[in-house]
Amino acid sequence: FDSLISVVDGANVLDTKEAHPGFLEQLSLSDIVVINKVDLLSTKRLREVEGYIRFLNPTAHVLETSHGMIDTRLLLEPDSTSQTP
Repeated sequence: FDSLISVVDGANVLDTKEAHPGFLEQLSLSDIVVINKVDLLSTKRLREVEGYIRFLNPTAHVLETSHGMIDTRLLLEPDSTSQTP
């Protein structure tokens, strides 16, 4: 399975575009985007982050995690199981 996987810091992703211009291109090309540190986000802020990612890349599989803990099967076969609707 060939794919580009991006892991973003949910607490800082909305500020990252200023410091790292290539970040937007990477997100727009990613097949899977993992939002890490969701435990630090309010529900409202998490929805804002998800909306931002989906705006940049509406076809990416978006997964949420805390402390980098994720079922690796979701990375290998993203269509088989989904963490987000």
